[in-house]
Amino acid sequence: MATKVQVVIVLYNLAIDQSPACQSFMKYSIPESMQVLIYDHSTQPQQHSILCKENVTYQHDPRNLGLATAYNEAFNRAKQNQCEWLLVLDQDTSCTPAYLEFAVTNHPDVACVLPKMMDQKQLSPVLADEYIDRTIRYPKEGITKQRVMAINSGTLWSIKFLQEIGGFNEAFPLDFLDHWIFFEVYARRQSVEVTGYTLHHQLSVFAYGSLSTARYRSILTSETRYYTQYETTQFTRHQKQLLLRSAKQFLTLKNRKLWKMTVREWYSLYKGVGK
Repeated sequence: MATKVQVVIVLYNLAIDQSPACQSFMKYSIPESMQVLIYDHSTQPQQHSILCKENVTYQHDPRNLGLATAYNEAFNRAKQNQCEWLLVLDQDTSCTPAYLEFAVTNHPDVACVLPKMMDQKQLSPVLADEYIDRTIRYPKEGITKQRVMAINSGTLWSIKFLQEIGGFNEAFPLDFLDHWIFFEVYARRQSVEVTGYTLHHQLSVFAYGSLSTARYRSILTSETRYYTQYETTQFTRHQKQLLLRSAKQFLTLKNRKLWKMTVREWYSLYKGVGK
């Protein structure tokens, strides 16, 4: 008997037929034991023929409260539908038919199952026993209790594990949600399965110069919350990283507001203010 899987694809101001994730479910047949939720944060609701499929549901939510809210909606639907696993996908991830068929097979008792996410090079999973910066190491395929971290998209989560942690932490609506949940995996001494399946993900180019002050404030808030409340052993390393970032921003950014925000954040941590 096939394993029941809930899928969630999160959209933001992108047409359904322009999303590589949605295109995957247009091109390939959806396994019978799989339910797909398209959670759309766009300002206007959309219509598309894929929404007429029996096992596809569409939810429009223009509030744009982030990934955690969308994932929790899918998590609740998964429990209602008695699904055993939840597959989360960003709009820019291309899913293969092989991975979809694999998702509905029986899986070992692990917190999550991880594909290799690629965009010219491997994005995730990575080993996370040290502060994650430019030095990247990758875990081997197989079941492991090593500390790993992966981007949200493509991860197949055990509903049993999600129930243990109470779902996705909405204190991390967007940034550092992946860091938080993999911190919980390791803190609870859970295993993960690293597979040989490869998915392509169009990684958004991250440039401080293009960030609004509101968006950057959200990033700083999530960083501080994570390193002061969860990953406290890396707090000092994070302080140093903020200082290095501020120096780079001073030299490269015309927008002095972002540089000043970084300096203030570093100073508040240095003085022990934290969030």
